[in-house]
Amino acid sequence: MSVIDMSPKPRATALYDILFLVLATAGVLMLCFAFRDWLVHSLTLWTMAH
Repeated sequence: MSVIDMSPKPRATALYDILFLVLATAGVLMLCFAFRDWLVHSLTLWTMAH
């Protein structure tokens, strides 16, 4: 399937696009939360060590 190809089922394509966007947003949010938790954990350990 090429990117420029207009499929005969535009509604299904839009649905997949929305699903992909939702999954991508959830993944980015999970990464942000994990990074924030790791940052807080590291800062807490660093402050306790000093």
